[in-house]
Amino acid sequence: MFENQSLARQRETFAKQFAPDGDTFVYRRSQRGAGYRVTAAERDAFVAAYRRRQKSRYGWFIGLLIVGICASVAVAVMLNIDPEGGPYTLGFIGALIVFVAVFLFAMMRDFTAPARELARRTPTAAALTTDERRHQTLSQLTWQRLGIAALTMLAVPWMGSRGHPFEGWNKVWVALAGAGLVFVAAQSFRKWRFDQEH
Repeated sequence: MFENQSLARQRETFAKQFAPDGDTFVYRRSQRGAGYRVTAAERDAFVAAYRRRQKSRYGWFIGLLIVGICASVAVAVMLNIDPEGGPYTLGFIGALIVFVAVFLFAMMRDFTAPARELARRTPTAAALTTDERRHQTLSQLTWQRLGIAALTMLAVPWMGSRGHPFEGWNKVWVALAGAGLVFVAAQSFRKWRFDQEH
């Protein structure tokens, strides 16, 4: 259920890069780059291709992740390695980070595929200015999202430290949560000012 919702949100974000303009669409990378006019058929083809790649990537990601975890457990058992040992844990975490980084890189390339394919065309509109990007960001930011972000930051120390946030290195989670709350507060102030001005 969570995965389906996540995939749907990603597809929706991808499709938002194509803004309707009469019978055609204007594509802007991440809704901010230079504008390229495309037909409705081209837009539908881009969205369909992204959806196919997205489902394929997630299928490979889950499958390889399961295989990798099973293989690491099998190696630990066969070689009688202590799973709590430093080298084994560091190696597992390092491999996982590389694996996730490669997956995210592939997903980002899929997300920006239209920009590469349309780069040979002449843009019909310039990229958004700094003020226009700021206006767009704050207009799309909702108080609900800010509230959820704040609650998440409050829960991070307890989730990350398993209920002992002020013991030893677990204080790092408290520091991270504090930095996150400061960021959310800053964004909330910017959102409030934006709402007052508009």
